[in-house]
Amino acid sequence: MTDKPHPGGIGSIGTAAVARVGYGAMQLFETSGEDAAAVLRRAVELGVNHIDTASFYGPGEVNRRIRAALAPYPDDLVIVSKVGARFTGEEPIPLAAAQRPAELRAAVEDDLRQLGLERIPVVNLRRLDLGPGLQAEGDQIVDVDDQLAEMIALRDEGKIGAIGISAVPLDVLRRALPAGIVCVQNAYSLIDRTQEEMLGFCVAEDIAWVPYFPLGSAFPGFPKVADNSVVVDIAGELGATPSQVGLAWVLAHAPNTLLIPGTRSIAHFEENMGAALHAQGQHEAGTVEEGFARQLRSARRIAPSSSMPSTTTGFSVCIRTATAPPGSRSIPVTEELSRGDDAAPSPVADSATSMPGMPGPTLIVAREAMRPARKPNSTSVATVQAGCAMSQAPGRKAAFQRFNQRPEASARSRL
Repeated sequence: MTDKPHPGGIGSIGTAAVARVGYGAMQLFETSGEDAAAVLRRAVELGVNHIDTASFYGPGEVNRRIRAALAPYPDDLVIVSKVGARFTGEEPIPLAAAQRPAELRAAVEDDLRQLGLERIPVVNLRRLDLGPGLQAEGDQIVDVDDQLAEMIALRDEGKIGAIGISAVPLDVLRRALPAGIVCVQNAYSLIDRTQEEMLGFCVAEDIAWVPYFPLGSAFPGFPKVADNSVVVDIAGELGATPSQVGLAWVLAHAPNTLLIPGTRSIAHFEENMGAALHAQGQHEAGTVEEGFARQLRSARRIAPSSSMPSTTTGFSVCIRTATAPPGSRSIPVTEELSRGDDAAPSPVADSATSMPGMPGPTLIVAREAMRPARKPNSTSVATVQAGCAMSQAPGRKAAFQRFNQRPEASARSRL
């Protein structure tokens, strides 16, 4: 990389080095072309070299705006797209599934034409195994092997550089590994850590973790990080915004995390860049962990423990309300915190969040804290593939299955 700034530090996606704070371009369809160009150019000026887009953003208008603003592209710019949906313009979700291999290929061709590229550096296969949002029905329920065979063919043809995958459970990721998966995009935030096992697997496999909804789901009715009272209090202590606290926590939580927060406003974009400063410059304002720790001490939300290790790293924090998931283990973050008051944690209803699969109001915000006991992944591949239509290119599926069995398949292809 060059000597320009690297928001959040330097990470990687495949073999490409990128700033750990990138930019998600989806919202650029909701503003004028001039404003979109201003945001994109400001992003590059501040060191962003990882831009996430898709041909179904718009439809295609976001890609065209990226090209208009940034072409000829900087040498280090990594444009990441995704396939698996198409734009409809309908409400409340303006998208429809486009999961069939021929549709994946058509979407890549659209990306190439709209962006003015000969090759898309990374393309994510956006499956529909996990919500919220679209669901696959009928002939849109497609075997992942059929899809990956098409993606591999596109990579072999030089039209894409590397393959990512999105909205999948861990068992599907395991099946996809031999195709050379370089990144995973799943929903994940400080208040929704149901994908923690997937994140740990990606760390072990050196796969970039690029969470969407890092500030909570964009769908109505779902909790937002910036609305959480504990996050708001800590943001006030740190002199940050709640969104900055939420993004900084996600960034610091795992070394393979790449953020792609989206906005159509330069001011909001610069606020998001401030999350990188809070994650990197913790010695001045105190770490987010320390902010949580102070808040938790004052609220008496951490149970005492005589077996607590004396040190901790990263942002390992536990916020616990009255109800904890069965099988959970509470791990306070420091020996100092474990000494505290002997009284039980006080329930704080206004800081609670109901999480899928967890009874009662519980907010889980940290690595090695209140982690539910692991259990085998309950998602059935057979269920995901139920009703799967025959691929239009069965030979490619067979080719992927043969590829999957090759000894060298374990050495994943990179950019």
